[in-house]
Amino acid sequence: MQKRNAIIIINPTAGKGNFRDILPLLEEKMNAAGWRYEIAIPQNRDETRQAAKSSFEKGFDTIVAAGGDGTVHDIVKGINLEKQSLGIIPLGSGNDIFRMLKIKIDPVAAIDNLINGDDWKIDVGIINGKRFLNTAGIGIDSETLIVRRETKGFVKRNYVLLFLKTLSRLKPVHIRITADGTVIDDEFMWVIACNNNYIGGGMLIAPNAIHDDGLLDLILIRKMSKFKMVYCIPSIFKGSFVNMREVTEIRASEITFETDTPCEMGVDGDLPVKTPATISILPRALSLIKS
Repeated sequence: MQKRNAIIIINPTAGKGNFRDILPLLEEKMNAAGWRYEIAIPQNRDETRQAAKSSFEKGFDTIVAAGGDGTVHDIVKGINLEKQSLGIIPLGSGNDIFRMLKIKIDPVAAIDNLINGDDWKIDVGIINGKRFLNTAGIGIDSETLIVRRETKGFVKRNYVLLFLKTLSRLKPVHIRITADGTVIDDEFMWVIACNNNYIGGGMLIAPNAIHDDGLLDLILIRKMSKFKMVYCIPSIFKGSFVNMREVTEIRASEITFETDTPCEMGVDGDLPVKTPATISILPRALSLIKS
């Protein structure tokens, strides 16, 4: 157990605002552990990124992300990788980054992990100069995010329903991929570089990904029928889809994607870059709190 000087950055909209239910317990545990802390409740993502970026200058050695994957992603953009640690309290709908800790997705369990944990050094992905922790992909992933951007209501918040809606407009994408010098040129339904195992609220997209091995797991799903894509959804949640003949799994430290025309790429649930894209890895660059 370490005594930390932490800023707790809370997304007030995550989990329908239920952070207020766990805040008394969090403060009780931090006080008992001798932590110094400050609570910040940014009102938008720009404020979240700025709070993270300025936190080291204010003397904080730890940033706690209380929210979903979007909150974690924004904080990772601003955290001082050399001087600060990251803790996570999962309050979002997906919480895929938190899943890498292999503990129950529950705020109370997360608080115990936070207070009792030590620093675990994990890899950080870089795509066109931008950091990411989870995945960077094109095809189903990016198209689903584009559909979400255009959708309202309940479907917007449910990745599986978005996934099914996306299939109605999905077309294979011609992509030239270079992975540590090996070139693959083909049409794909989905290509995704993974630093973590999960995407979309529990889809086991990269069952063999290791978070601290200095490598990305590149999953390539070649052209297949839409019916077969729907059929394989359960196997994506289980991770067994990687055994399909249309799927190839490669490990690499540097990957490039080139497309016939610029395509938006899904990166940790956002669409921040377009192809061409270069993806690399910073080995064991981030200190993530894990018990």
